[in-house]
Amino acid sequence: MSAGRKYALKRFADVGIYERIFKLFTMFHSDCNNFPNAREIFKRDISHQARKEATKQNHAESLEVAKQVAQLKVSDDLAFAFGEESRKDLMTSVLWMRRSRSFKRALAKLEGHAVRYPQKPLDEPERNRQLEDNKLKAESSSDPQYQAIRRCMMDLPVRNYESQLLKLINHNTYSICAAETGSGKSTQIPQLILDDAISRSKGARCRILCVQPRRLAAIRLAQRVAAERCEKIGDSVGYTVRFDRKPPKNGGSIEYCTSGILMNMLKDDSVLDRFTHIILDEVHTREVQLDIAMMVLKRRIMERQKISRKAHVPRVTLMSATVNVDLFAKYFSTTGVSNQKEYPAPHITIPGRSFAVKRHYLEEVLQSFTHTLPPETVSTLLQLQSPTANFLNNHFKVHGNQSQDEVSTLLESARQLDEKNIASGLVSATIISLLVNKKQGSFLVFVPGMLQMDEIIAGLNKVGPRLGFDFRDSARFKIIRLHSELPKEQEELAVPVPEGCQRIIIATDIAEASVTFPDIHHVIDTGKRNQLDIDPAQEVRELMPCWISKAASQQREGRAGRVREGDYYFLGSSNRYESLAGAHAAEIKRTSLEETCLHLRKMISGIPLSVLLAETIEPPSEDRITSAVENLKHLRALDKEENLTGLGHILEKLDMDPSFGKMVILGSIFKCLDPMLILASFASRNDFNITRGVSPWKLKRIRRSFEGDSLSDHMFLINSFQAMRKAMSDHRIQAETFGLDSQNEITQEINSLDYEFAQRHCLNLRAYGQAVASASLIMDKLGVRSPRKSRKSWLTEPFASKAMNRNSSNTNLIKALLVHCLAPKLAVRQADRTKVYVNLNPGIRGISLGRRTKETAMFAYGYKFSSALVSLGIRNVTQVRPLAACLLTHNLEQNEGALLLDSWLKFNIKTESLPETTVAENLFLHHKTLSMVSILPFLISSCTNLIQGLQTAFDLLSVESRIKKMPDKKKFLGLRRKLQNNLEKEMDLIVSLDSPSTSVHEPQHWETQWNDEDFEDS
Repeated sequence: MSAGRKYALKRFADVGIYERIFKLFTMFHSDCNNFPNAREIFKRDISHQARKEATKQNHAESLEVAKQVAQLKVSDDLAFAFGEESRKDLMTSVLWMRRSRSFKRALAKLEGHAVRYPQKPLDEPERNRQLEDNKLKAESSSDPQYQAIRRCMMDLPVRNYESQLLKLINHNTYSICAAETGSGKSTQIPQLILDDAISRSKGARCRILCVQPRRLAAIRLAQRVAAERCEKIGDSVGYTVRFDRKPPKNGGSIEYCTSGILMNMLKDDSVLDRFTHIILDEVHTREVQLDIAMMVLKRRIMERQKISRKAHVPRVTLMSATVNVDLFAKYFSTTGVSNQKEYPAPHITIPGRSFAVKRHYLEEVLQSFTHTLPPETVSTLLQLQSPTANFLNNHFKVHGNQSQDEVSTLLESARQLDEKNIASGLVSATIISLLVNKKQGSFLVFVPGMLQMDEIIAGLNKVGPRLGFDFRDSARFKIIRLHSELPKEQEELAVPVPEGCQRIIIATDIAEASVTFPDIHHVIDTGKRNQLDIDPAQEVRELMPCWISKAASQQREGRAGRVREGDYYFLGSSNRYESLAGAHAAEIKRTSLEETCLHLRKMISGIPLSVLLAETIEPPSEDRITSAVENLKHLRALDKEENLTGLGHILEKLDMDPSFGKMVILGSIFKCLDPMLILASFASRNDFNITRGVSPWKLKRIRRSFEGDSLSDHMFLINSFQAMRKAMSDHRIQAETFGLDSQNEITQEINSLDYEFAQRHCLNLRAYGQAVASASLIMDKLGVRSPRKSRKSWLTEPFASKAMNRNSSNTNLIKALLVHCLAPKLAVRQADRTKVYVNLNPGIRGISLGRRTKETAMFAYGYKFSSALVSLGIRNVTQVRPLAACLLTHNLEQNEGALLLDSWLKFNIKTESLPETTVAENLFLHHKTLSMVSILPFLISSCTNLIQGLQTAFDLLSVESRIKKMPDKKKFLGLRRKLQNNLEKEMDLIVSLDSPSTSVHEPQHWETQWNDEDFEDS
């Protein structure tokens, strides 16, 4: 290879950001709608820079080098130079001079995850000097506050194993650190690696990525490590999480991130070049993203090492307090060079801190009540909350002991066994009992979810004042809820605690690992967590509280005793604890894999997904994999060879449930984007409409007012959301006429009006705000958000422009698109009967619309579910028309004068003018024709940053060559607009036709039926 070619490869092959820069270039360039021209302009500018760089090196082959640009990857240095040069180039002034901020902001948060943008080339000697100076400055600091931090840091057990750790990590591709809670592994091991490199004058080359399971842990750990290094976030320590990014400086850095960010980085191979060390922390959590990331890392490292044993690969270290060493050591085993023998990954075990944590079980907790709390207080907390009484009854029924007699007077008669109850009243009683005993320090309470948080707080506020504890007094108590959907309350953790104030932190399992609360002396553990299990065969979702594992219990216990002796209260008997599983099952074995398959296919192509998933540390079942792949093919996100289609590429970027992603894309095409975005924002939740504690008659009245005659749960959600939005808009207009003096008073009045409206209509304001944020993110990814509008504007305005919402009030159109996106999820209820059928399964409950119509009704539904109260049901139900179902679903068969939908649902067609067979045949042929065209809507979007989807769509129509030859932007847009108009007309025809003579017939062998009382509102 010539010198010029070698130079070009070196300059371009370091970092794979070509595609990212190009996508953003097409987004912001003035000619971005003309795809070929945008590509040529980009090639020209990059090629010009390549010639310029090559000429500086006196290489004769500069022209040949420039021709190779499109096939090569762009390095950081060249990308930075391109940016600097583009500022001077009049041809690209629109990109850099007018929209440079938008460009950088979009590049920094491309595809929903923060990714880096080109930085100034690194001066290694200068950076080494900076790192050495910073290290010396920290060590010699006389600041008393920093000295206290440093003393705590140096006392951590990990510091005693410095030499062994560095030898283990730096001399092995894979290593495992089994360090107990409180050992300091998450904060100290990255620093030990960096400080070692700095001491050898190689600090600028050391880049460490530390992956955490939770964004809270990533942010707080980065803040702590920066404080320990006497720096600010953004110097040598930074973090990258979704929606938030404070990266460290280039070279000599520690960057904390979540497993989702790592997944995004692994979409190209550059992560192996960017980092010298990758630390996977808390691997015992076994979340699906972490399992996939481990598999991809292992595969890519293996591929490089096959080419050359000396190839650069990052050192990968796995850490946890409760890691299964044998499992991970075997998975990350390496092959010997000489004997081809498999060697397990080496590991080291590090003890935790010496502060003892005393464990208390339920028997001891209950006994303490009789000595510290008045009987009426205990009775109030334990009896008035029936779940608590149920829990205690059922718990002792299974794990009975002598303590049952001591509390029998507090309990009702035995009830049916149900260990899914959560003893919220028991938690409140435990906290108050400890306060009565004058226990000092703060409390950390582990609960499954938001519902239990609210119940515990209500119990404290109800009973506390009787015993002299006012939990609303912020000088004495501060209650903080830690939940993934409450980011603002997470920020309160950084606020110093006033002297004499005790914090009560009520958290889900996000506080289980990697987070330290120095003031926590007492950990109260309900022993439960919410777990979502999905059965792919039955398509059933089951979200229920379940008992945690022993490994999780040890992690929770470790939150106490960090700076002094602590107490751990396990609200289960000792027998119950002994019966806990050793560890939780891997998430990949119990969740749906559609999103995972899309991301995995984006990272690795050409290999069957079943083969790739079989390479994970504990593979999912073949049935689960097959179900996910078939569902994606059904959506046309994957083709027959399991490659991403144009739709698949778009759905992968949206990073959401593929069915709802498809719904959003259709909404942009058929100009009903606002309602589709509302539905997509609540894709994984049902918390906007509050039902708990509300009387049935009030719920019925509210539902009818929002639902109208649509007979649709989806329309109920859309209409109630839009009503909340209109009310908020009206409140802001009203507040301006109140004559209030300050902006603060106006804001308070607006918030009061918003809250009053939400309470009156049983709407969740918090869920509303979170949905607006989600919709705004989706619009950013699709490129449909106006650059002049901020995210706050969407609180009171419809999503996207008027042009994108001209059909948003067309209920029939929305229902038709729902049928298409949710198919084959259809259910049928016969007229004047109580049978409900879902794909040959009549055992379904929970249809909220069933009792409101006496006619034969067909429904599209979101998902099946199972809970403690309902063995099997369906949720998010919408009544649909048979004609739309025939034409817009994917699997339709003709049998003489009848049609068979999805191999189970039979339609008899009758008209006055044509024979049944002719009508059925015409419908069947129309369905086939529509199916060929219906590929297009999923690939088309009106946004310029999805032009690749447009190009793929036109490939299917065999007119790509014509589009490439059209330099005229108006012709290009006109053709696309004409295509979309034709699709709209086709859909309008379908939704406007009514077919009263179309009847749905149930198979004769279905005989199971229920009474009307068996149905319950979903």
